[in-house]
Amino acid sequence: MHQPFERAAAEAVRVLNDLISGAATEPQHVVLPTKLVRRRSA
Repeated sequence: MHQPFERAAAEAVRVLNDLISGAATEPQHVVLPTKLVRRRSA
């Protein structure tokens, strides 16, 4: 499974900034895309 860690970090910073500045008044639900990476295993 490939997950966009850099994008996840950027979204976390954005959400945190919104909380600190008071722009976010309700919980936020963020869904990021993932991609299945098939690999051969022994």
